[in-house]
Amino acid sequence: MIGNMSAVEMARQRAEGAQAGGGGNAQFFSLQEGESTILRFLTGMVPTYIVSHQCGLSMVDIKKDVFEECRSAGVPVRCPGCGQPLSESDIVGERGEVLGA
Repeated sequence: MIGNMSAVEMARQRAEGAQAGGGGNAQFFSLQEGESTILRFLTGMVPTYIVSHQCGLSMVDIKKDVFEECRSAGVPVRCPGCGQPLSESDIVGERGEVLGA
């Protein structure tokens, strides 16, 4: 289990699992000095709050900017599981912006 939900830590653990025969699905590569390549960025992970709620919803991502905009406007962010408002105490973690290629 990944305690800090860091995208870098998650990638590292996937790579270790794949190398140990644990069946990871991520592919990694490296470049030698002097080599170059073109990368196409496929995903952009935006800053995200990880929330869990008393209804049983656990470790669900909600975009941080959406959460903050709703809070600033006085509009409750609703739990995707039960529809009840989420509170600050429902935020169990935060994941920063990361690009995947």
